[in-house]
Amino acid sequence: MKIINEFIKPSDLNERQAEYYTRGLTGGLMAFIYWSLLVVYFVAIKAPQPLIIAGIAAVVSFLLFLFLWYRRKYTIGWIIGYFNLYIVVSFLTLQLGWALGFQFVLLSGVIFSEAGIGSKSRILSYIQVVTVVVFAALGFLTYGLQVEQPIPEGHGIILFMVNLVSPLLGPVLTQRSYLINAAKLEDQLEKSHEENEKLLHNILPIPIAAQLKSSKAKTIKRFENASILFADIVNFTPLAEKIPPQELVDILDGLFSKFDELTDKYDLEKIKTIGDAYMVASGVPVIKANHAITLFHFAQEMIEEANNFSTNKGLTLQLRIGISSGPVVAGVIGKKKFSYDLWGDTVNTAARMESNGRTGKIQVSENTYQLLKGEFTFDKIPNVEIKGKGIIDVFIWNPST
Repeated sequence: MKIINEFIKPSDLNERQAEYYTRGLTGGLMAFIYWSLLVVYFVAIKAPQPLIIAGIAAVVSFLLFLFLWYRRKYTIGWIIGYFNLYIVVSFLTLQLGWALGFQFVLLSGVIFSEAGIGSKSRILSYIQVVTVVVFAALGFLTYGLQVEQPIPEGHGIILFMVNLVSPLLGPVLTQRSYLINAAKLEDQLEKSHEENEKLLHNILPIPIAAQLKSSKAKTIKRFENASILFADIVNFTPLAEKIPPQELVDILDGLFSKFDELTDKYDLEKIKTIGDAYMVASGVPVIKANHAITLFHFAQEMIEEANNFSTNKGLTLQLRIGISSGPVVAGVIGKKKFSYDLWGDTVNTAARMESNGRTGKIQVSENTYQLLKGEFTFDKIPNVEIKGKGIIDVFIWNPST
């Protein structure tokens, strides 16, 4: 069954093989049906030996075509299949004249072969051109040829109708094959497009990806009101030195995948990971009126997810989270390996809130505190020296009140 399936519907064909598979299969099926009927007919009416030999030769040639097909030699199989068609039909035209209509099959084969001119193989294209010219010329040169027909009286009209109708098999089979291949190609292109879109949207925000594809707008934009979060796994570097690399990667992948699910839940934008640090933005690139509150809920669930993950894995992983709110500049820069990134004092302050924060706590800046103080309780830590910021007040979420 596997051999039959591979013969009828082979897998892993490249573009050129698929092209000649379609053409060859069309010609092969037409030749098989047509010449099988002729052999049976000639034997039944006890036709002269040259006609029977022509039919048998056609069948033998078709068996060779099948063998080449089985060996996936589609190009040479296609050539032999149609060459056989030209030779035998030309012979029959010369033997029986135009009155029985064999020239219709010849011209049909010439047309099918002409469809292959322009192949990527220059030599093959030359062979096709010569073949078309020679056998087309032969067909026209025999026009009006009158010979003594060794066909029983009354059978001539039958053969004429067979020769008139049988070439129609070619266009029908060809059209069906190309329609099937076109449908497969459309499905493959659609799946490829969907995979590319999914990959692109995993790298860039959807609105930004659309802008880059259209090339009609710059992606750099200033957002006056946004909130930025940095989270870091405390004491992860010493842990990394004690466990195998694969286990380390599995831990990060498992935990960060949980965080990715939370970004989808709260409709936030994951910006990037830096080692064991995780960066998220709210209000960018889609403006949110409640950007700070949404991001803070996300931070709370991050701590909960990290605790659950640690318990399930038998680890002691804890987060340190920092948040700041304010204006940011966001966009994509450069020409290679695109990434959506953020710049500005708000980003730097959020990073400092995290790096100077406390284990298992969420620390926010003055700007973020002003946006959250009506919803959550914070402990004020005054006069903290922050690198690059000087002496400032910071606020730590107090979950106990």
